[in-house]
Amino acid sequence: MSDTLQKIVLEETKIANVSWSVCLHDAQGHVLAELDAGASLPTASVGKLLLMIEVALQYQMGSIARDDLLSRNPSVAVENSGILQYLRQDSYPVEDLVILVASVSDNYATNILLEHIGLSRIHQLTIELGLKSTSLLDRVRNDRGGRTSPMPFGRIRARADQLHGCHQGRETDLS
Repeated sequence: MSDTLQKIVLEETKIANVSWSVCLHDAQGHVLAELDAGASLPTASVGKLLLMIEVALQYQMGSIARDDLLSRNPSVAVENSGILQYLRQDSYPVEDLVILVASVSDNYATNILLEHIGLSRIHQLTIELGLKSTSLLDRVRNDRGGRTSPMPFGRIRARADQLHGCHQGRETDLS
């Protein structure tokens, strides 16, 4: 553990009435600094990372293509974030939806992708990654909740690097 990083974490988290759960890892997954790393706290968009990993895996397996068109579904529409709600097309390529999720955390795009991928597949991925306190419970709703801790994310750092390579068009083994 890095003493310097640990001191920074302790200093920067001294904000009254704020709960923190911090865990910083290096590229190999070793803990560099932490503060109450096992605490499970409410989250906003952590489940979107799991969805992006699964989309990348399905790209690699050939079960989904970047230019596959997915249609809007009013039953999964969300009005609290993103720009898809303001666009006029009825269908969008998977890659465009991924870009909206990754760049502006678009909740409607998230729900369209999730509807196509399936919540059960995300649950299976969570198990495969060994995540115990992190999950995607449901689609994004106007009133949402969720909890996680930062501890497991060091384990998926390597997966993020693989996804970046896949998105850049490099041959990447995501198994």
